[in-house]
Amino acid sequence: RNLEHNSKSNKIMFTEENNDFFRKVEFGLKLAIEKLYEQKAANNETAVISVNGEIKHVSAREILANKKKKSTDVVTTNLNTQ
Repeated sequence: RNLEHNSKSNKIMFTEENNDFFRKVEFGLKLAIEKLYEQKAANNETAVISVNGEIKHVSAREILANKKKKSTDVVTTNLNTQ
């Protein structure tokens, strides 16, 4: 259950329990960011993001619209390949 340390490669090996924890943290972060964009969009605000290392101010509404389009494209692609 604890992290194991492999002295030969100096890498930390994660147990399944830890992997599950990290998946939950990642899910929570994505959910929090989504809510932040929704709040900013409701207030017609911009979000500060990095695009290829360049800092940009982008409309939160635009970010959500692009995200929705990408998820729709993925669903459409998956339907077309079945």
